[in-house]
Amino acid sequence: MTEYYHRVTCPEPWLPSYSAFRPLDVAYQCAQSAKKKYLLGVLYEWVYVEGRKVIVFTMWPQNTFDIEILLYTLGIPFVSIKSLTHQTAKQREDAATKFNTEEACKVLVR
Repeated sequence: MTEYYHRVTCPEPWLPSYSAFRPLDVAYQCAQSAKKKYLLGVLYEWVYVEGRKVIVFTMWPQNTFDIEILLYTLGIPFVSIKSLTHQTAKQREDAATKFNTEEACKVLVR
């Protein structure tokens, strides 16, 4: 989503690619939230350093969306299980199966 915005608003070839802005974008997203800063530290330690899989539980849809944007910006493969109104039972089951079977999928957001 953010990469698309960057391509649409800055199509000049002399500008740096979106990937050059990822650390700044993540810092901006986490600047006002201590919980996001903590989550970022945990994700770095568990996913990048130790290679673990992580399940992140949230209570509010907006938090789920914010975490998905953060994971997308970091380039961490993830799946998301949303509330009953957004996904069918088959979609939720597929997301859980993908998280359990695919080694590349490191985070499940619930």
